[in-house]
Amino acid sequence: MFDYEPIDDNGRIVTLRKFKFCEWCGVVIKIGEKAVRRVYCYDECFNDTRQHPECFEAMKEYGADYDYDFEPMKMVRGKPLHHSDEGENYEPCRIISQP
Repeated sequence: MFDYEPIDDNGRIVTLRKFKFCEWCGVVIKIGEKAVRRVYCYDECFNDTRQHPECFEAMKEYGADYDYDFEPMKMVRGKPLHHSDEGENYEPCRIISQP
């Protein structure tokens, strides 16, 4: 079991000044959009991540069953599901560059 230590992991909403990839689903969160900021240590590594608000809620729902252990950027946006649960051909939409 990995060690998880929350630092600022209470669901604080921020407005992005730079684009970020959602830790949950991997879809880009654009400049000016709202996101949940998560700051924590996991297995002795410092993490400062962002999630869509609906992905943060999905993570909380998923975490109740799986002890908050999930594959970052491999989950379904806004749903407590791993992409493999959506079907074999599921590929989340990712935007690589910011317009």
